[in-house]
Amino acid sequence: MAENGNWLVEVKPWYVIGSTDDNPDITKYMGYYQLKIGYHLGEAVLSAKGQYNWNTGYGGAEVGLSYPVTKHVRLYTQVYSGYGESLIDYNFNQTRVGVGVMLNDIF
Repeated sequence: MAENGNWLVEVKPWYVIGSTDDNPDITKYMGYYQLKIGYHLGEAVLSAKGQYNWNTGYGGAEVGLSYPVTKHVRLYTQVYSGYGESLIDYNFNQTRVGVGVMLNDIF
């Protein structure tokens, strides 16, 4: 993770090792990396993350916003659109909206 002022950036590369019998096409939809960017807006944190496979054109992206309620609890909202939102539904294109409570900061 790299941090500069209010900006935070994180890159997570991955590669499938071993058998892909259960999910033979997972890299087709998930690609080989995830990029996450965050920006501190005062006490709030705006974040975006996504993964993309340049060869197939499949990927997904999430935008989130968290705001502190107490010292250790934050309110979190997110919107996700694309493939790879979960390992169960990685090969289905979907759009989801979520609201919840965060116990750890996003970065």
